[in-house]
Amino acid sequence: MTAVQETQAQRIARQKRAELLDGAIAELLEHGWRGLQMQAVAKRVGVSRQTMYNSFDGREGLAAAMIDHLSRSFLEGFEQAFVSQDDPIEQWRAGIHYLLRRGSEDPALRTMLGAGA
Repeated sequence: MTAVQETQAQRIARQKRAELLDGAIAELLEHGWRGLQMQAVAKRVGVSRQTMYNSFDGREGLAAAMIDHLSRSFLEGFEQAFVSQDDPIEQWRAGIHYLLRRGSEDPALRTMLGAGA
C-alpha cells in the first residue's frame, strides 16, 4: 500500500467528520453563529457531545473546520468550472459565473461570510 492510498479507517473517519460538519452547517443555518451549540450538532448527527469536542476541540475549532470545509468545496467547484473550458477567457467567465452563482445560491457560504461570522 502506498502513502497516497487511504485506509478503510481513514475513509470512515473522513466520512464521519464530513457528516459532523454537514450537521454543524445545518445547525448554523437554523440558529446562526450565536445559536450554534456542540450539543445540538451532536444530537442532530447522533453522536455524543464528547465526540464533537474530541473531533473539533471546541466551538472555535468547529467553526474553523466549517470554514475550511466550505472553502475547499467552493474552490473545488471553481476549479471544475474553470477547467471545463479550453479558451482562457472562457475559463475565467466560467469561474466567475460559478463564483456568482454559488455565492447567491449557497446559504451556508453566505452565512459563513456574513456579518455574524
